[in-house]
Amino acid sequence: MKLGSLYLFGAKGIPQKVDKGRTMIERAAENGHPGAMAALGRAYVEGTFGEKRIQEGARLLFDAARTGHPTARVVLAEAYLRSQGLEAANHDYAEAWLDTVTAGNSAAALKTLTDMLRDSSVQQSEAKEQ
Repeated sequence: MKLGSLYLFGAKGIPQKVDKGRTMIERAAENGHPGAMAALGRAYVEGTFGEKRIQEGARLLFDAARTGHPTARVVLAEAYLRSQGLEAANHDYAEAWLDTVTAGNSAAALKTLTDMLRDSSVQQSEAKEQ
């Protein structure tokens, strides 16, 4: 998974090889690696590799979130809050996933959650002004 990410994004001393990185992450996800499932699921939902693959991305995110992966839980909550193709905004689902994130006390997930909520409140303020 980590080597796949290094190839996907490149790093000091490691040239960027998107196709090779994607292939490695896909293989790790197929083998049940929660981090790979979360990364690939998010990439599919967001269309990182071009075309969005919402259903496949959602399935991977759910699988990773069920294993307890904090980033997958945050991404699911964000998708529900922002209606990113999974279904209409569902604040109850979002709140349930966010509760699992805060209960897990993952520093990275909590930072992502804080950023997401800040961005969401800014968007709501801007929408009210219009």
